[in-house]
Amino acid sequence: MNSSSVASEPAPHLEPDALVSELLSQLNTVASRLRARTKKSGAHLRDLGIAEHAVLEILAGTTALTVPQIARERSTSRQNIQLLIDRLASRGRVAIIQNPAHRRSGLVQLTDLGRAWLSETQPNHQRLLSEIAAGTSESELHTALSVLRKVHHLLLNGAGISASAEKVTLGRRSRTAKAPAQKQRSEQTESSLEELPVSLL
Repeated sequence: MNSSSVASEPAPHLEPDALVSELLSQLNTVASRLRARTKKSGAHLRDLGIAEHAVLEILAGTTALTVPQIARERSTSRQNIQLLIDRLASRGRVAIIQNPAHRRSGLVQLTDLGRAWLSETQPNHQRLLSEIAAGTSESELHTALSVLRKVHHLLLNGAGISASAEKVTLGRRSRTAKAPAQKQRSEQTESSLEELPVSLL
């Protein structure tokens, strides 16, 4: 594994804020390139988004799961997963079946169509993983994964700095007045995270 050809590394003298800005910029660039690569896979493979693909992969490893269980697996909100499941169900990739343990929370099950779609896209997915693994070291991958997990955690929790700034500016607001805004900000953050290319079609 050789990573010596990696280009455009941020200058070592950059301040922490500038390094974070560069990191987020690189994430956007990676997301764009993954989407561009997906488009080359063929029109029949592009009718589902990356987030939906990741949900199908989760379901492929089990008999059936509830929406909350999938949300926990994806580290996102139940509302986001419900939107994805609705889209997948409308295209026949998943089916909602009765849950004997909870009458109001149905079980989501992968359909034959969904399983066939995953099988068809798997070669492209595996090829991408092999290409990236060949160009990076194991230690680099562990470090990158650790950093991205930490950034994910910070974003899901409102990225502390923004929360602190709001407390200074709006310190006299009651806790009940803050709650709706915080909930909305959290949902917006989780929704945007679903666009990150955690899996390739």
